[in-house]
Amino acid sequence: MKRSPFKWTRKAYSGRVTPNPVFLREPFRMRHIAFIFALTAILFNLPQTTTARAAAHKSIAAEKAQRPLSGQAWKHADRGYKAFNSGNFAAAQEATRSAIKLRPDLASLRLLLIYALQKEGRNDQARNEARQAIAAGLSDPALSAVAGSESGNYPSPRDGAHSSKLGSSVSADAAAVRDRQATASAQEAYTAYAQQDYPMALAKAQQAIALAPNDVRWKRLLITTLAAGDDAQAARALALIDDLLASHPGDVELLMQRGYLRQRFGQPTLALKDFRTARATGRAPPSAILDEGYAQASAGDKRGAALTLKEAIDNADAGMFELSSDRRYATRQNIAGLGREWGGYVAIGYRAGRALSSGTGGTPLIQPGDAIFSVAEGYWRPSAFLNTPTRVFEVYGRASNTLYSSASGLAAQTDPCIGPVDTSQRFKSVSGLPSTVGALGLRFTPSTELQLTFGLERQFNSGRATRESGIGAKDCHALNPTKVTASYKTAADSGPWLAYATYAHYEGTELRTDVPSWFTVDSYVQAGYYWQNSSAHIHGRTLENTFEEPGRLYRDRAFVTAEARVGRSFRLDRIVNNLVLFPHVVMAADKYWDKTRIQSDSLGRLDLQGSGASWGAAVGPGVTVRYWFRDDHYNASKSYMDFTVQYRFDVGGGAADRTKGLFFNMLVSY
Repeated sequence: MKRSPFKWTRKAYSGRVTPNPVFLREPFRMRHIAFIFALTAILFNLPQTTTARAAAHKSIAAEKAQRPLSGQAWKHADRGYKAFNSGNFAAAQEATRSAIKLRPDLASLRLLLIYALQKEGRNDQARNEARQAIAAGLSDPALSAVAGSESGNYPSPRDGAHSSKLGSSVSADAAAVRDRQATASAQEAYTAYAQQDYPMALAKAQQAIALAPNDVRWKRLLITTLAAGDDAQAARALALIDDLLASHPGDVELLMQRGYLRQRFGQPTLALKDFRTARATGRAPPSAILDEGYAQASAGDKRGAALTLKEAIDNADAGMFELSSDRRYATRQNIAGLGREWGGYVAIGYRAGRALSSGTGGTPLIQPGDAIFSVAEGYWRPSAFLNTPTRVFEVYGRASNTLYSSASGLAAQTDPCIGPVDTSQRFKSVSGLPSTVGALGLRFTPSTELQLTFGLERQFNSGRATRESGIGAKDCHALNPTKVTASYKTAADSGPWLAYATYAHYEGTELRTDVPSWFTVDSYVQAGYYWQNSSAHIHGRTLENTFEEPGRLYRDRAFVTAEARVGRSFRLDRIVNNLVLFPHVVMAADKYWDKTRIQSDSLGRLDLQGSGASWGAAVGPGVTVRYWFRDDHYNASKSYMDFTVQYRFDVGGGAADRTKGLFFNMLVSY
């Protein structure tokens, strides 16, 4: 069997600029809600005669007519149920007593206290609590059964029809025996469920149904245990809920359970309808507004979801329900992510560097030798097109250039046609505006759980130096004895297309407030392919003459690159709030394959120098300092700035010029 659907982990929609924002990152567990209803049901199912059962139904109906729990009473009761669910019966007793002081008229609270006492073996105190409740005017038959029993405990199936523990409250007829045994099986099912032993819980629930097939309480129990199973069992639970709602319209428990199951089966619109219907009854837990907000987001109404979650924070501020600091922060993270429709970043790096986890949608920027580069990107997420909490679509524009570059790191080269080449003159990189490259692109993440992103962009060689070159032929034999070199120049709107795919794994990269330090992994693997087929002006030179003519430039480039940063993040609250230190070990590797050709009437097709393949790998220590900002009462931090410095040691490949040495990167993500 699979995990319980009431134990889902929601992830905060981080609004990470790239590549994969992930919705609902911090945990918010709702499993105790089903247990609240289920436990209340069994508390009313003590062994009873027919007359007592009728009285019980009357008492339950009377209690339903009373006003529901709210405010501080709800808070204490909610804590009591949570504590009971986790096995902390002492805390359950303390919280329930606080709730009883505010709402002494509810028998269900008295019974929760009694059951918590029984779990600790304090049967005499449980019996006294039942008697005090009766003396206070509560006439529930379950209280009478506990008050009049010798042990105050539910019977075990082993006790049989003649168990002395049952006392005078048990009739000898077969129906009473089956009812008693069904109750005991149900109790074991609830206990197993609370211990997350879902197969045992289902088996015991099925026993209860077999003994009392028409008992609605055990049908509800079966629904809860089926929902904790695999998809086939959950589908059966959904069908049972539909049947029960036909005869019990407006049942809050059933509506909430169906909403959770519909979310599990990818039906957020129907789930939203269930949560709204449950809240409209006025009997749903006040915290159900959170479920409505998350369902809105899953249904695609991100703006409406953000407003609903803001209302939830307001309700918690007003004391309508308790929102712990962790849940409040997770809610604020969700609001910040849901409200994000645009953003951008600016980065400056020394030598090879990448801001992929922070925003680079194209390839990591690789600069051989000593070079400082800059990159700026802006993106837009159209809220009404493809974007959901689990799916991200972005349109982006980017500009990058080289701020400084030296000729170091480039090996001496020989032109096969004219001999040695002065690389300091021929290959020294150009910096500033002449080196500018622009890009417009689209990227799509079909599933933020899988975190696989696909992208397509068109690059523009905007800078003069990016669209002209003077590289010699790769091989003179193709030209017979004719020795030739050629240069080319393309138009300003020329540039390659780039298609790429990125798989990323992030853990602990967001700001956390629940712990002072946490394990962090920031990693990706990316593969891509450039291709360019542009018109060009060709200038050729042989040993005897020169010529100029129109031609074409063909450029192909494939790459695979990977990087992982593994370490531990530390929140530096003593220095300033929202400041995080991330010491880490970095592991990086890449492989590139290039082929550049020009073609003209005089030259035919000529492969140029620089074509070929290379790869490299490196490891080393690093440290990142990140500061988060732009937060408020409703939103967690939406922006950050960070600085990363690393020293990498070459461990393989022949591209040490781009893999080893000192690296740094500064970035502002807004």
